[in-house]
Amino acid sequence: MLVLETDEPLQGLLEAVLRRSGYKLVFVQDGNEALRLLARREFAAFLVDVSIAPSTLEDGARRGIGFIHHLQRTNPVLLSHVVILTGLPDRELPPDLPSICRILRKPFDIDALRDALSECVAATA
Repeated sequence: MLVLETDEPLQGLLEAVLRRSGYKLVFVQDGNEALRLLARREFAAFLVDVSIAPSTLEDGARRGIGFIHHLQRTNPVLLSHVVILTGLPDRELPPDLPSICRILRKPFDIDALRDALSECVAATA
């Protein structure tokens, strides 16, 4: 699973909880790094914090949404494997978020995260 999340305490929590559930996590700091990894290997799911600093993946991309926009343009099938993590209120979310992506609000329930990831992994089968 590819994780675009820069908050270190949350990274630690995700690492502890999800590894015990059998997930292998790869953490990246920005969308460009995520794209480099995605070009070399496949991932069953993506955890994406849309409030990550602006990305250069796309002109005008707000926050970490550039990675999601890139998937939308190049491989939209992968959008069903995306779980968006955000602490942003609805009014601050990008209006063009693909509706197929699952959204979890921070702080989120660990069981809700596991359920969302199970749905993503099932979509790959």
